[in-house]
Amino acid sequence: MKIGIVILSHKHSDWISKLLFSLESQQVKSPICIVDNSEDTNEIEKLQEIISQVSRQTELVIAKNQGYFLGNLAGIEKLKEKYGVTHCLILNPDVSNNNWQHVIDALSSYFLKDDLCFIAGPKITIPSFRIVSSPIIPFRLWREIVYNVFFPLSNPILKSYHTKLSRKTGKVFAVEGSAFLIDSQKTIETKDFFKNIFLYGEEAIFGKIAETKGWHIYFDNSVEVLHHHPPGETSPMYDKYLPLSYVEIAKKFYSSKFAIKLFETSIKHRFRIRRFLTKIMAN
Repeated sequence: MKIGIVILSHKHSDWISKLLFSLESQQVKSPICIVDNSEDTNEIEKLQEIISQVSRQTELVIAKNQGYFLGNLAGIEKLKEKYGVTHCLILNPDVSNNNWQHVIDALSSYFLKDDLCFIAGPKITIPSFRIVSSPIIPFRLWREIVYNVFFPLSNPILKSYHTKLSRKTGKVFAVEGSAFLIDSQKTIETKDFFKNIFLYGEEAIFGKIAETKGWHIYFDNSVEVLHHHPPGETSPMYDKYLPLSYVEIAKKFYSSKFAIKLFETSIKHRFRIRRFLTKIMAN
């Protein structure tokens, strides 16, 4: 295995600086590719200056903002082509760990034991909210419809189940997208599944692809990465893109037009309730 690190940045040069120097100070030797999709000249110049201050092999790819998956894919392809990287540690800029090499070694062990391993991920904790956001439960269309219809009553049940899942290491449906190790070639082969998916739901697509192809995804709760970021539910981007993304996911993996339409209606219902509750809480 030859492992590289891909960090996708959208106007996050401050976080990139912290993460790069963390990797540098810990003497992590893997080549790094930073993919900037900000389309902002000042931001690109900041990143170039940061990169000039580190001694490791660090590439900068300047990409159009086509979303999470295609941004990370650009970095994976760059490292594969230039350094022969076979597996990539995908990191959000705003993650931290005191021993990145241990994270890499622990997650690599799943690929060494299982040729069908597609992804291996650590426990992701959002410390300021005391939330564990990995692993992720399976995407099942009718269950999603029930969850949406009974929201917000269904939400604490899901969070409780989610917490229970996070206590056990092993095969899972999917892991959280802010930090995980992935097979480069398998990722390249999945590109067509991400058409029309700009943001949110990528983890569910990885999980459905793994089920379709017989690949495996592992979660290791003995390895923890901190994600210094509020939960997605607090972001306006969540409201804008998540419903659209999940309807696209339903269309990709389910054939019943009735069920898909019902799902689309239910998720709109869920987000109307969210907006209503958010407005009440704000007042």
